Amino acid sequence: MIYKKRIKNIDFVLIFLVILLSLIGMIFVYSASFNIPNFLNIYIKQIFIVIIGYFFIIIFSQINYNFYYNTSFFLYICSLVMLILVLFFGVKIKGAKSWFNLKIILFQPIELARIFLILFLSKFLDKNISIIKTFKILFYVFLIILPLIILIAMQPDFGGLLVLVPIVLGLCFVSGIRKIYIYSIILFIFLSSFLIFIKIFFIYKNIEFINFDNLELFFFLAILFLILYYTFSKIFTLILKKFYYFYFFVLSYISLVFGNFIFNHIKFYQKNRLLVFFDPYMDRLGSGYNIIQSNIAIGSGFFLGKGLKKGTQGQLGFVPERHTDFIFSVIGEEGGFLLSFLIILIYIFFCYRIYLIAINAKNRFASFIAISFLIYFSFFIFLNIGCAIGFIPLTGVPLPFISYGGSAFVGNCMVIGILLNISKERYAN
Repeated sequence: MIYKKRIKNIDFVLIFLVILLSLIGMIFVYSASFNIPNFLNIYIKQIFIVIIGYFFIIIFSQINYNFYYNTSFFLYICSLVMLILVLFFGVKIKGAKSWFNLKIILFQPIELARIFLILFLSKFLDKNISIIKTFKILFYVFLIILPLIILIAMQPDFGGLLVLVPIVLGLCFVSGIRKIYIYSIILFIFLSSFLIFIKIFFIYKNIEFINFDNLELFFFLAILFLILYYTFSKIFTLILKKFYYFYFFVLSYISLVFGNFIFNHIKFYQKNRLLVFFDPYMDRLGSGYNIIQSNIAIGSGFFLGKGLKKGTQGQLGFVPERHTDFIFSVIGEEGGFLLSFLIILIYIFFCYRIYLIAINAKNRFASFIAISFLIYFSFFIFLNIGCAIGFIPLTGVPLPFISYGGSAFVGNCMVIGILLNISKERYAN
């Protein structure tokens, strides 16, 4: 009886959605790579990768998720070792030394590192729920993710770093860590990023930005906070205690100093990527080229698209990385708005199924894992499509289950296998 319930409880809808997305991916990888010289090798590899991915779904769906409760620390350490090894023995692609060349496929260890980090953090937060409201827990979380941040930054892979932020924050939020800590981290990230974007915008507008040193910035902020406090003293008194007001002042100062430090140390090509976000045509043959061609491709598809293999931007090679990072551009051109919208709807339903697994999970550990993987997929989808349409600066991340790629596809299939096991184990003794 229990066995029947476990079989019945497998999320066949989620399996169907994964198969549907991967079939769409195979169709458009075929179309996008059709005019690439080694087209046949690319497509055969993609078929091989999809088969391996399905095999991993079956394997990981059979491994009880409680197995990771005892092994997650060891798995996480192994992934950190792989990230160290890739710095010495990896191959450099697009400026990042993030890959092992396994001849058959290129393997990116960060895909495993993200998954094992989620498993270990979920276990750690579940095990230490008694101190979840203390600052100590946040400090421990920081110590756990710090080695991963350093190793990813050394490659460097800033897209990989960016994905870690919502995963860790989301997991901390649902675990019950005090909201003041979460909001403080969000404020820190926002103000640091805001200062960088403001400086980039001033460069774009040819306006000379006032460069404060740290002491001048401190006094400037102090004066600004005092003006705000005495102007809106009644509101601040009701909403914030004086201690919190001082706390947010110090946090704002540290955030801006950190943002200024990062701006002074990011490389020229990274600043260019941010500059062309405001106006791609200012460097139409350089940093702005990708997004211009992507927008032309998507826009030229109109409602129904030009048809498979009939796109001009994709087929003639104007869209770069058209079978990997910019495959959504090919979908927009050849499938039009209708197919693009349908794929987004499939992704929304896909994320909803993971949400159902999370809220119906048997225990807190399983729920933490599922919520983290929901954020994991949601952010990847948002980043890829957002970059393709020019909504956010380029980050270079694949579209889950659709983009060509070995380690990303197989890693995503491992995640699906874990989620399926969480789903079916709800009725296990």
